[in-house]
Amino acid sequence: MKKSNIYQTIIITISLCACVQDNSEVATGDDRIFFRTVSSPGLTQGGSCSADDPAVELRFVLLDQVGRVIRTGDALSSGILSGSSFNTADIAILDARLMPVHSRSLVRCDDRKVDEGGNPNPSDCFTAGLDICAPYDANVDDLGKEFVPTDGGDVGFCRTACTTDAECGRAACVDGRYCAITNDGDFCADNNDCPSGFECAPIDSNSSQKMCSVPTTVTVKPGSLAFLSPLDDNTLRAVTIIIDNSGSIHGKGVTEKAASFCVDDDSPYIPDRDDIDCDDRATDPYDARIAASRLFFLSLRNQSYYNANTISSIWSFRGETASGVTPHTGDPTQGNPFVVNTAGGPDGALNALEQIRQASDFGRSNVFLALEQVANNGIELGINDSRDWTMVLFVDGPDDSVVISPDDDEAARESARQRWQSNYERALAAVTEAGATVYIIHLDTALGADGLKVLEPDPENAMPFPRDAEGRFGPLPEYAQIACATGGSYIYVRDPGALLEKFALLTDLIGGLWKVDVSIDTLAGPNIPNGPYRFGGTLTVNADKTSDSFFFSPLGDESAFGVIDEDDSRGLLFKRQRGADRP
Repeated sequence: MKKSNIYQTIIITISLCACVQDNSEVATGDDRIFFRTVSSPGLTQGGSCSADDPAVELRFVLLDQVGRVIRTGDALSSGILSGSSFNTADIAILDARLMPVHSRSLVRCDDRKVDEGGNPNPSDCFTAGLDICAPYDANVDDLGKEFVPTDGGDVGFCRTACTTDAECGRAACVDGRYCAITNDGDFCADNNDCPSGFECAPIDSNSSQKMCSVPTTVTVKPGSLAFLSPLDDNTLRAVTIIIDNSGSIHGKGVTEKAASFCVDDDSPYIPDRDDIDCDDRATDPYDARIAASRLFFLSLRNQSYYNANTISSIWSFRGETASGVTPHTGDPTQGNPFVVNTAGGPDGALNALEQIRQASDFGRSNVFLALEQVANNGIELGINDSRDWTMVLFVDGPDDSVVISPDDDEAARESARQRWQSNYERALAAVTEAGATVYIIHLDTALGADGLKVLEPDPENAMPFPRDAEGRFGPLPEYAQIACATGGSYIYVRDPGALLEKFALLTDLIGGLWKVDVSIDTLAGPNIPNGPYRFGGTLTVNADKTSDSFFFSPLGDESAFGVIDEDDSRGLLFKRQRGADRP
């Protein structure tokens, strides 16, 4: 079983393509090679298991010319791949950079929480690397859209501290206290558009576009190269996929009343009418998560390790309680959702996924209760003791299942926040006890302009997370921690178009994972604020007398042709975690 580790985890998959491979013609021995041409499957990481630790695991997959994973001890054209023929001397990382996830966007925060002086508490802003929550000011703020918060100045946004305008670049230092940050999006024109300590630099040598970044040195630890996946194709395995089916998926909100206000047509939003186009505030309006999950199981069918001994289960979740966590495979009356090869093959998986697609409606996201229930179910069945267990969790935002009354006093609100924290801690404990490797795919879609106009703070949500000006939450450290603690990966994507590739390539991670230990010294330094960062650069791998490079870029590995958000192949790193001591 996979155990906790002390490293952040970066996953790199070097792949022939994101489509389903035909592996009927399996190359062996002298005919088998490390395939030279690669396409980008993306770069992800599992989060920091300890605050400010510059040590990370750089993980990757090697594929041969027919798309099969290459493992230690495999025979290739140049001989047996082993420690003597493939080691840390064959791994290089060049041109490494850290890029802020929230470079210039206004980040929404909960301004109901105030300190003793009556100022909003900055705790919701730390994940964005900011430290002040202040009211929206239409005179100095630029949301980048025709958007006026429905409740005016009562809406709070995160800021950076300042005493003079010079500290804010092109923005103003309001009342000598905070920078009013404009929304320049992902790109920058010069250093004035970047947070302190970052420079405005080209994305890569193939692009004239610029983003804020800071160079960083990446040091490979000698002798740390290792193969992580089980070598034996006869290993008993279990694969579980857990899919968010809450109301935000199709823009229908958290209650039946909210869903009734949403119409499924192309009519524009009318201010004096309650209904809007559902798709304008939906995170996955065209069911990309369902298509991607189908491809995941189709890809599994072509892997040698997904054999007659493999069992699978498929779940969905929505609501405020564990009763909304639903198995779609197996025999629920017997408490066993697992089936051999998903009811005998991909058809069983496709039928289960169609059930989930048809059931999509209103409701909250009970993420932590779903993880806990699925993990405990597997523990009760003995899955954790008998099999190598992989969980794939799809979410479209934070857990919002803990509710309060808008009239609750601060003591009741604090009690609700503690319940949310307890749900998180129980989920983390359950998946850790289960020994499951958890891969979390977080879809964080930008919402349409009309959707943003009606996106008001949810007065019943006990743990409101900040949104940026496009309606995104940004990477969530709780998900990173769960993935890291279980040896998995937190895959953060900002466009539904990226889901097919991310899901399909998880099959390679399950059966062919290598790792090398590296140090990213900038993570431990004092010059960048707390929060999530993207990792850019070039990985070069030398194997089987072949050298190939993988590019971590906002435009993807094939950066000359890439599309922002859909093809982003950068890794995700956190400088510290929520709850850690902060300066």
